Amino acid sequence: MDEMAEDPAATEVWERVRHRQDLAEDRAHRERSERSAAIGFLVGLTLLVILVVYSIATFEP
Repeated sequence: MDEMAEDPAATEVWERVRHRQDLAEDRAHRERSERSAAIGFLVGLTLLVILVVYSIATFEP
């Protein structure tokens, strides 16, 4: 590793590899986050529809 620290080309390659790994991890995290947000939205919307339907079904004028 010390040899790599002295070689600017090796250091640059190492930084590029690390940058690509970081981008891949960020992309995966973003996909999981978007999926979780979509699931949360659908669950909330479903509960809202159930509440509205229940309120209409049990409404007595």
